[in-house]
Amino acid sequence: MHEAYDAEMQSVTQTSIGLVSIPVSGSNHQVEVHYHGTGLDLTLLETLIRQQNFALQPNTVPLANLGESIETMRQNYLSVLQVDETIRDALSLYVGPEGKAVGSVESGERFDLRHKLNAFLESDKKVFLLLGEAGSGKSTFNRYLARQLWANYELADKKEDERIPVFIQLTTLKDPNENLLTEYFTEEGFSKEQIQQLRQSRRFIFILDGYDEIKHRQRVFYTDNKLDKWDAKVIISSRPEYLGPSYQSKFYPSGQARVFEECELAQFSKAAIRGYIESHVRHAKSKWNVEQYQSALSHPDLQALIGNPFLLKVVLEVLPSLGSKEGSSNRNSYTRGALYEQFAKNWFGRSQSRLQGIQLTREEQKTFNRLAEEDFVEHGIHFSQEFALALYKKQVLVATYSTGQASEGQEWGHFLSNDDEKTRLLRFNAPLSRKGNQYRFIHKSLRDYFVARALWEELGSGAKSHEVELSKKLGVIRNVRPVWESLGEGFEFESSVQFNALNVVEDPAVQSFLVERVQEDRVLLKALLAWVKVSKSREDVKRGASNALTVLVKAGVQFNGCDLRGIQVPGSDLSNGVFDSAQLQGSDLSGANLRAIWLREANLNGSQMSGVQFGEWPYLKEEGVVNSCAYSPDGKICAMGLGNGTIRVYATSNWEKIHTLRGHTFSVRGVVYSPSLRGHTNSVLSVAYSPSGLQLASGSYDCTVRLWDAESGALSHTLAGHTSNVTSVAYSPSGLQLASGSYDCTVRLWDAESGALSHTLEGHTNRVNSVAYSPSGMQVASGSHDQTVRLWDVESGALAHTLAGHTSNVISVAYSPSGLQLASGSYDKTVRLWDAESGALSHTLEGHTNWVNSVAYSPSGTQVASGSHDRTVRLWDAESGALAHTLAGHTSHVYSVAYSPSGSQIASGSWGGTMHLWEAQIGALGHTLRGHTEAVSSVTYSPSGMQLASGSYDKTVRLWEAQSGALVHTLRGHTSYVNSVVYSPSGTQVASGSDDNTVHLWDAQSGALGHTLRGHTEAVSSVTYSPSGMQLASGSGDKMVRLWEAQSGTLVHTLRGHTSYVNSVVYSPSGTQVASGSYDCTVRLWEAQSGILVHTLRGHTLGVISVVYSPSGMQFASGSADNTVRLWEVQSGTLVHTLKGHTDFVSSVVYSPRGSELASGSSDKTIRVWEVYSGACLKVIQEFTGEVNSVAWKWRHNEAYLLSGSADNSLRAWELKKDGGEYKAMLCWSTWHGVLMVRDTLLEGVVGLSEMNKKLLKQRGAALA
Repeated sequence: MHEAYDAEMQSVTQTSIGLVSIPVSGSNHQVEVHYHGTGLDLTLLETLIRQQNFALQPNTVPLANLGESIETMRQNYLSVLQVDETIRDALSLYVGPEGKAVGSVESGERFDLRHKLNAFLESDKKVFLLLGEAGSGKSTFNRYLARQLWANYELADKKEDERIPVFIQLTTLKDPNENLLTEYFTEEGFSKEQIQQLRQSRRFIFILDGYDEIKHRQRVFYTDNKLDKWDAKVIISSRPEYLGPSYQSKFYPSGQARVFEECELAQFSKAAIRGYIESHVRHAKSKWNVEQYQSALSHPDLQALIGNPFLLKVVLEVLPSLGSKEGSSNRNSYTRGALYEQFAKNWFGRSQSRLQGIQLTREEQKTFNRLAEEDFVEHGIHFSQEFALALYKKQVLVATYSTGQASEGQEWGHFLSNDDEKTRLLRFNAPLSRKGNQYRFIHKSLRDYFVARALWEELGSGAKSHEVELSKKLGVIRNVRPVWESLGEGFEFESSVQFNALNVVEDPAVQSFLVERVQEDRVLLKALLAWVKVSKSREDVKRGASNALTVLVKAGVQFNGCDLRGIQVPGSDLSNGVFDSAQLQGSDLSGANLRAIWLREANLNGSQMSGVQFGEWPYLKEEGVVNSCAYSPDGKICAMGLGNGTIRVYATSNWEKIHTLRGHTFSVRGVVYSPSLRGHTNSVLSVAYSPSGLQLASGSYDCTVRLWDAESGALSHTLAGHTSNVTSVAYSPSGLQLASGSYDCTVRLWDAESGALSHTLEGHTNRVNSVAYSPSGMQVASGSHDQTVRLWDVESGALAHTLAGHTSNVISVAYSPSGLQLASGSYDKTVRLWDAESGALSHTLEGHTNWVNSVAYSPSGTQVASGSHDRTVRLWDAESGALAHTLAGHTSHVYSVAYSPSGSQIASGSWGGTMHLWEAQIGALGHTLRGHTEAVSSVTYSPSGMQLASGSYDKTVRLWEAQSGALVHTLRGHTSYVNSVVYSPSGTQVASGSDDNTVHLWDAQSGALGHTLRGHTEAVSSVTYSPSGMQLASGSGDKMVRLWEAQSGTLVHTLRGHTSYVNSVVYSPSGTQVASGSYDCTVRLWEAQSGILVHTLRGHTLGVISVVYSPSGMQFASGSADNTVRLWEVQSGTLVHTLKGHTDFVSSVVYSPRGSELASGSSDKTIRVWEVYSGACLKVIQEFTGEVNSVAWKWRHNEAYLLSGSADNSLRAWELKKDGGEYKAMLCWSTWHGVLMVRDTLLEGVVGLSEMNKKLLKQRGAALA
């Protein structure tokens, strides 16, 4: 009997007398083939399988003819593609994948991957790294590519000139970090002499599959394997999460970044998914038809999964099994873990059915009957978990075992030997693949799932069930304090358990399954909290506690106000964690990752903090604008050009000031050491040293260039000639020449030794902002206000290219270290990457929300940094153009960025006089639970206070659970920014106004869209319900206020009178009046019934942005662009108070429910709480990195809660308490934050905190002894 799965995972069975022969191999793409036991001697079966596999191997006797050996290798490869049913079926269903830039969004630019590889093979590049998540189809594509390349090889007239494709699955080699090619060719039967001949006379394409699955990934892979000794193109595939920071340099020859290329597999397109579904329905005889699948797959939870080929296959198989609800939208069923769970159950369920129809030996039948009685499926899953754990503990994916094998292989005997009937039955029916004596799960993600499952089962088993409530669906609990405080002694702990032995902190794959599970399972949530809590009193649970806290933080759990005193979590990853007002005294945080952590008002007194990482260094504070910054060639010195005409020089070892160079009479716009120009020191407002490091150059608004002795600080030369401000200076790589750019529209080239003028380059039609030499020194690039980049020949001064494309002033230009690429930054908010030789545009990098002032390449050339008026530094992949990281922390415009020569540090200077220092290798501030992805424009509580709504520039409305911060619904439908959200008085409906000129009405319970109100001809800025809920008002950029019938969506009135944009509308508590605020500086009060204008309130000197009635309806408040809040008497229109204190636009005003307080949010990044009676400011909340666009207020159990929405993308809930005579704001929960927050953090007596970190924390407002 022979049994396997066809392409659609259906059983195909052939029966023969006495033997079930199932040779199996798996792949990372398909799940096709299955083992099971036989009624004959299993030793015989194993022997037959070994013989069959051996027969497929080449003759190991060296062949005299090299061509014959190559042909044998080709036949062997093609034979495996046919004999292995998994691979054969995968290739028969092959869908050509698409690629995308590494790190780019799925909705971005895509390309045909095969075409991309063809271009690579025709180029002078040597290494192509193909990245993709587990199950994305990397291995299937690699096998397909190798097969096509072998076909091309066969068609070649002169085979000795054609590249030979060689596919190598790295996990099949003993040590793929030590000369893997020699090992592979030896196993293929080539002699030592033949291998030498191959290396010397043939050209290759090496396709190395599964880099992420090997050990010792930290090694320099390309160099260690001597890949540079072969004339070869190398294609390497890997999952990205296992590569580590700055991984690119492992894969190319030292110093040759230009020969390296990478891309990422894009998720399946809609067309590919549709085709796959049709094929599945056609061949698998599914219970569902195509339409039922399409309906179910429209669920948002599934949309995030099905772009992955392996997961799509799993989803199609298990969907009909999940409760047998066709098209079911049961969200709990549609998590990744639930799909894998059902897949495993289906797998073993089918295995059980097959075994019931097979003639087994007496002992096997007896064992099977017992397993079936006890639950065969659960036994199978348990076996899989145990085997997965064994592999995981060894950090391998493949177990090598054969009968009689000595040495380390015997440790697998418990799972792979034939001594026990139970083991045989479960192994042959588990989702494993076998190749010779190697066993592995059919897909790595299955191994990771079974490991995670084993861990959460283990954690749950520690619960004393009578004291811990059952699991229930939670969503993301952000505010965990109530659970933490109620946590009793409901768990038992054994230090010997797996969770305390494995390192989950550094494994994103297993971690992701646990993170998903903790968002659903209250038992698991409590178990993880219990591990953290028990570490207070036990030394032997540190690893488990660190694992637990890492998983909780990654799951979005926040520990605001929690008593965490004495917890021991060394090495945990708490990046982006939120611990507002937490008690952490005496805790062990040594070696923890604390990047962008929120520790505002937390107490860390006496805690262990040796080796903690914050991802940034203390900033340097100057008296004026930092226009430019540059490192010396050896990285030991850094110079800054300031707006007050001076140059500061610092030692980078301790960042102590060395020199202050004076002489310029105006702002220093550029300072330059001429480097061995790696590109990173030549941006506008840049600094750089001479190649020797002995000289420093500076350009100024006083129209001169000055040259300084770097050692003494003495002025050497003043170069005069420009007739207007000098904006940029740059040395040639040799140090013999200097270029300068000026407002006089010219670039001038000077002799650096004598100061004599060599050339004046004319052609720009507006001022020149930036100049840079190419690394060869043969070319100079200049960026100008005329919106072009120009490339000049240094020798002749002739114009070589004019690069046009920017739509506004070009402010900064920089060459890559190789000289092959050029970057430019512009007021059009983009960075553009150009081919330096042809002048062709390669990429347009979009993401900054304001001018780009500076660009710089990393020394390796793999990364580009840009500094912007939007106060951020962004890091981009130079090859793909993808955004890698956003570094937030500046409080004013960023004017200059520069990499240190080692590439380990980035310096950025700003308008506010600060220079921030970032650790380039750990600049990642990522998190999986961000919430809104753009500015939050509007927030509001539901009438019950149990739910809240938020609107955002990301075009969505989101509904949240008010207490926990769990996301309930994401409402999609608007096609542009959402500006305003509001609940109906009954709480059953939510209205939203958008820049798409519409108002949408949503069902608050289901999230379904009810009505779309059209009529406004410009953006809808504000929406509000009448107190009865019968009417709705909207204000718009079309200067109109419109009143609508809420039930039908019918337009009732159009209120005209404002002469500019209407920003805000609100009903009076009685519902008889409507107020509107406008950029025409007025507040207008209208009669709601008739639409007649009642009052026009004047007093603001700039536009009115927000209006609100007091709860009594007797008073009215308005917030304005004139930075004030004004309180008015409604009846008379008399001004009562003008509240001053904000330093920028007041965007939002709201009364407390009792009417005695008022809160205001402002573009100055603060919330102010005012006493209405006196107008006094009671509290300022200033923990924002963006404008506060919206505030809301509620009372619950006599406690005051504020809600804030900000341009920093955050939604935050605050509890406002009166502590003594002062008001205190404690964070309840927050969605996203991306910066380090340590204001008023207590750090007295901390142990091991470095001096640099102490300085950093003190700068950010922490209190150190």
